[in-house]
Amino acid sequence: MLRNGVLFLDELPEFKRETLEVLRQPLEEGDITVARLQATYTYPARFMLLASMNPCPCGLLSDPAAACVCTPLQVQRYHHKISGPLLDRLDIFIEVPRLRFEEVTTTRVSEPSRSIKKRVEEAREKQRQRFNSDTVTCNAHMGSQHVQQYCALDAD
Repeated sequence: MLRNGVLFLDELPEFKRETLEVLRQPLEEGDITVARLQATYTYPARFMLLASMNPCPCGLLSDPAAACVCTPLQVQRYHHKISGPLLDRLDIFIEVPRLRFEEVTTTRVSEPSRSIKKRVEEAREKQRQRFNSDTVTCNAHMGSQHVQQYCALDAD
């Protein structure tokens, strides 16, 4: 697994549960340990997990344009394919509703990529300065002590 890369798993519940459970250690600890007959090896494995899934097996639950054909038990089984401990390691959940064809094909004025790139570079530089004498290299790798030090909330 590449260090600090992105792992995208499309249709998350379609993966074998054992395969998904293997992700828990690297998501939690930032490394992966492989045990062989004569030795144990630990490799760095910090990454961002991006996953997608349908709301139910047929994909139509909560869809205003079509009716879901799944039973409540089928929906429950579908969601239980992903364990609670794995879900605990995921930070952001976003439900994306179905878009109409016109919404997808309409061109919109958007922010130029170069201005987004500039903001990302500025944020990375700020992180480099913040963590210049630390083993942490970016905000995503901060521990609780770093959060307390750098992200203190005021009374407001």
